Amino acid sequence: MKILIISNMYPSIEAPSSGIFVKRISDQLSSCPDIIVDTWTLPHWNKYLAYLYFYFAFIFKILVSRPNYTYCHFVTHTGLLGVFAKKIIGSTLVLNCHGSDVIGSLEKSRFRYKLCNFLFRKSDLIITPSRFLQDTIEGNFIIDSKEFYISPSGGVPIPQLPNYKDAETVLNIGYVGRIVENKGVNVLVQALNKITIPVHLTVAGAGDPHIFSNIKKDNTIVKIYGELHHEELHSIYSQIDVLIFPTLLRESLGLTPLEAMAFGVPVIGSDIGAIPEYIIPEQTGYLVHTGCADSLRDALLKFSALSKSEKMKLSAGARKMAQKYDEKIVAMQLIEKLISL
Repeated sequence: MKILIISNMYPSIEAPSSGIFVKRISDQLSSCPDIIVDTWTLPHWNKYLAYLYFYFAFIFKILVSRPNYTYCHFVTHTGLLGVFAKKIIGSTLVLNCHGSDVIGSLEKSRFRYKLCNFLFRKSDLIITPSRFLQDTIEGNFIIDSKEFYISPSGGVPIPQLPNYKDAETVLNIGYVGRIVENKGVNVLVQALNKITIPVHLTVAGAGDPHIFSNIKKDNTIVKIYGELHHEELHSIYSQIDVLIFPTLLRESLGLTPLEAMAFGVPVIGSDIGAIPEYIIPEQTGYLVHTGCADSLRDALLKFSALSKSEKMKLSAGARKMAQKYDEKIVAMQLIEKLISL
């Protein structure tokens, strides 16, 4: 079985975390001896030249490759190529929605909304990373009865040992992700300016690190690493007691919190999008009101006041939840689903 994976995002030396889950899914499918995987990704050129090549050279790619499946990530950017392949060579069309491609069409663009409707009607299978995104599609788009499948973006690796730590007098917290306003970093800064307990904040991600210079409390020490390769993030998770995920966006999943939870790190996250599907209050972490610095401050203080045994219980609960997203299980189930089509 030949599968052609199409994506406008894929990791590179310049952007190691860009579309990392697309590469993960590609590698997982390649591990099956019955599947031959090829990829068609956007080259890292000038944006306009890259997209011209991406769309027009695809004609030759599809005629040479002739895949049984075209597997499109970020549907508003790639779905038309999948429809073309279905029309020309009869390839089965799989659309993998990741959130921004779908939710963005609801919020910003009537054209993109109509495009999504068209693509969904042409698809043979619609994959979403969460129940939240599936419900969003079914509730907002005019589509025929379609087969949906939930597959959490390649899942997360589960390390051999969880990350249980001894209690410390300093609260070690972490933020991993893009350092931009819509990810809630300003909310995190405001919350830290409202507490007096000693805090060590470890940050990893691309963006504007100067945002954290707005932390005015002497009791807060900030260490910023910048954007790290995926494997390098493991050392971050081993340093922190709790991960903060204060996003303002309707996240379709959120792999970063799940990766931290796989290391036994509880998560304090916004009560928005798919996040409540895996952050269960008092079991795997805490949910806070989206955009509310006071709510985040209260959760940080509540976590800090926990006993060692209570923190270990949260840690064990977080790891148990992450195991439901084990990349090995996710890969096996996705392969079985594609073969069954």
